[in-house]
Amino acid sequence: MSAFIVRIALNTPVIMNPVLTLDGLLARLAFDRLGDAEAALASLPLECVRPDISSLPEQEPAQPAPLRSALIHKASILFAEGPAPEAKVNMVRLARPGKTLTADMIRPGRGKKIPNILTHRGEFKNLLDNYTARMPMALWAFGRGDADAVRAALEGVKAIGKKRAQGWGEIAEVEVDRIEAPEAFGLMTADGKPARAVPIALWEEIGGSLDGITTTMAMTGFPRWACEPEFCAVPASVVVSRAALRSMMAC
Repeated sequence: MSAFIVRIALNTPVIMNPVLTLDGLLARLAFDRLGDAEAALASLPLECVRPDISSLPEQEPAQPAPLRSALIHKASILFAEGPAPEAKVNMVRLARPGKTLTADMIRPGRGKKIPNILTHRGEFKNLLDNYTARMPMALWAFGRGDADAVRAALEGVKAIGKKRAQGWGEIAEVEVDRIEAPEAFGLMTADGKPARAVPIALWEEIGGSLDGITTTMAMTGFPRWACEPEFCAVPASVVVSRAALRSMMAC
């Protein structure tokens, strides 16, 4: 296991919505390959830490999510190298009739009048999702683990982020390089800032300072939707300059 950095060059803007994480990306790729969530998480080529969860309420055996949530990987978010111009993107929501799509979802609210110009379409409307797309110089991530396995996992990836099947986040090139870095690399940047959402107790345990650090409630484990939000130290911004990247990765 060693420290490594990842650089991803893009052909098209990426929808991060609001952030992408390296462990999340690798977990999705592993699940696509294995078809099993537990096996995918166990196969991630990343070092991880297990925060103290003794204070959390006990869970029923039929709810395995907290067990997975206990592991936090030494893997940063994907930082966008600035300048990274952004644009608002509106897309018609993909909905499955009978499951995610019902008449009540697309019928205007009670008492709302439809403008005359729109009455030709009937009383229904399209559902729209709103996203923010960015076009960075490149995406960067870093952490600790098996650099060769990370490189192999990313080699065949064609696109990342939201709406990648529609052409967003198309990858041009991926580079993975080993570097020398502290044991907390991936949780903490080389210059002592949060590299990802890190629970405050763990942040202080690895020597992090709270002075000038951005904090918020965030979910850190897998699957994200099954995790309880925790008070975490988080990166101040997903967009960083080249000079800031050099400081963060000590290169």
